[in-house]
Amino acid sequence: ASGSCTDCEVGPYSSSSASHCQNCAGGKYAPNVASTSCMTCLKGTFSVSEAIICTSCSAGKYSELDMSTYCALCTPGRYSLPEADQCVDCISGRYAATDASTGCEACIAGKYSSDTASICIECAGGKFASGEANSMCSLCAKGKYSESTAAVCLSCGAGKFGSELGSSFCSLCSAGY
Repeated sequence: ASGSCTDCEVGPYSSSSASHCQNCAGGKYAPNVASTSCMTCLKGTFSVSEAIICTSCSAGKYSELDMSTYCALCTPGRYSLPEADQCVDCISGRYAATDASTGCEACIAGKYSSDTASICIECAGGKFASGEANSMCSLCAKGKYSESTAAVCLSCGAGKFGSELGSSFCSLCSAGY
């Protein structure tokens, strides 16, 4: 019968006096039958056009604005949990090597990193970093030495000495010493 109204399905909406149903734009959704407007997707979620729900950003991705139509990837050195509205920096001693990281990994012994690192850096000769998640390398004590990427410093052997902090080698003792 002419003049009768039909409810819009889930997904589209119509305002009063509309002659047809309209699809919601990306970043919005219409979750009910007979919706009269679109609802806004909040930070940490997104939608494409014609959506009936907002989709949460997966771990490693984020949306920082309401009405997002996609989730951006966290860049190396940063990560996110699901439904994030921003990425979190890796703390010193940890790193995230790739886009869309879901967490940060600890630097291994002999390496270190600063905040927001995408790689761990090898300790130079004469320095060491024991254990994991080091934010810096320490100098070897006098009488000890190390090569690069050392987890510990080694003692100079018999007939050799290291007279300075941070030695990367030991010197031979002079004859008679």
